[in-house]
Amino acid sequence: MSPIGRAVLAVASAAILGSACSVQSAAKLPNPQETLQEADESYGETDYGTAGRLYRSLLGESPAPCPIPYLHLQIGRCLQAGKSFVLARAEYEVVMANPVDLVASDSAFFERYGYPKAEAQFGIAECYEAEGRWEEALSAYQASRDKYPRWHWCGSCKYSRQQRVLDRIARLLRQLDGK
Repeated sequence: MSPIGRAVLAVASAAILGSACSVQSAAKLPNPQETLQEADESYGETDYGTAGRLYRSLLGESPAPCPIPYLHLQIGRCLQAGKSFVLARAEYEVVMANPVDLVASDSAFFERYGYPKAEAQFGIAECYEAEGRWEEALSAYQASRDKYPRWHWCGSCKYSRQQRVLDRIARLLRQLDGK
């Protein structure tokens, strides 16, 4: 994505997240780590507007309190929850474009933040599916299945996570056959 495209994406998603969020007190949170915690709590409480705005605010922090791909993933999830599928996909694409595979180099990262690229690929597929773009959704789910076999650090939920991808593929194949 070009720098101009990124700037447009940032302005558009910030506007959407800002319009959907509740009003936060004027007092700025004391530090980036507390802001991240507040964002995670807001996300857990399904206050996606506030969470998205807080995650976006952390993109400008130096150093960031967590990996930048994780922030983009969470912003994408907030936008997706708000049905801004095009902007959510754009955030997920930023995650996918990151050349560093953070999970391969750090198991502690994986335990804390999951696998952002795998989750972003799955998010792209979900966005296409929500828009009724069945062929693109099928292709994205297949990429999720093939590139990211959905391993999880605990080892016990691999089957259920992989099965979720396979179930979505099967559903889309039925959908396409019914056309």
